[in-house]
Amino acid sequence: MKTQTTLCIALFLASPAALAATTEDAPPASIERANEARASYSAIRGKELLLNGFRAPSIGLEYRTGLISFHAGAYPTIINDEGLRGVDGTTWFAKAGVSLWFLPVRMMGHERSSFYAGAAYVNDFDKTGWGHGAQVEAGFRWVVYEGAFLRLGASVLYAPGRTCTTGDCTTFKVRPNPAIGFALPLD
Repeated sequence: MKTQTTLCIALFLASPAALAATTEDAPPASIERANEARASYSAIRGKELLLNGFRAPSIGLEYRTGLISFHAGAYPTIINDEGLRGVDGTTWFAKAGVSLWFLPVRMMGHERSSFYAGAAYVNDFDKTGWGHGAQVEAGFRWVVYEGAFLRLGASVLYAPGRTCTTGDCTTFKVRPNPAIGFALPLD
């Protein structure tokens, strides 16, 4: 008798009617979570024009489409060894490059916050001896409110053609890269 009852219950639970009843009775929270996951996944799928007001990746424009963005602008940073001894050590570079966007997260209800990593070509346009080089960068962009964002990252600058007045002439510099800017959605 127990075996027959168990078999009847198992057959009922495997029936299409029972399966339909369990999926119709799914709690709304699971549907909301699925929608949030879908929104987070699509958060870096749109198109944006970013107006970067400070260093990361440069003071200039950036066009993002999906997981990739292209940027160009001016990049100021204090890296001259002489600048550490009291002389104005700000070096200005022309900078152009590409970034990849990944791992979008929802912070404070905004869906476009995510991590990024990029590479760029830099050229010292105020002739402080750094010449041309490359820069790699990684960090996080936090959309604070309606397109306004903050970035915090770090970069490694490599300038193989650097010339300097002292005997110790390093060609690598690690720099913090904070930023503030505004993103305009294009879709």
